Amino acid sequence: MDPRTLAILFVVFVGLSLFVLRRLYRLWNVERHALAELPNASSPPERLSRYRRLGWRLASLTAAVAAMVALAFAAPLGAPRPVLEALRLVAIVALGAGVYLTVRP
Repeated sequence: MDPRTLAILFVVFVGLSLFVLRRLYRLWNVERHALAELPNASSPPERLSRYRRLGWRLASLTAAVAAMVALAFAAPLGAPRPVLEALRLVAIVALGAGVYLTVRP
């Protein structure tokens, strides 16, 4: 593939990922402020569960994007194979966790 095409795809991927992470952070922040306004005794367990799930989803998807960006820079720079494999594993596991937390009821 042409390097310019790869660079364009990389920029599009990073842009879409940042858009999704920003939206997810806003949802998490809204939920955090809504829970802060409630008295501690009246916080419904469903809201606390949703807040925690959103937080873990945000963390796992952020880790996946960070690992993929690191992989995109480490591979052309000639990083050792174990480093590339570790980044790939982190990206796959973090993305899988984010998808699981997204589709989990």
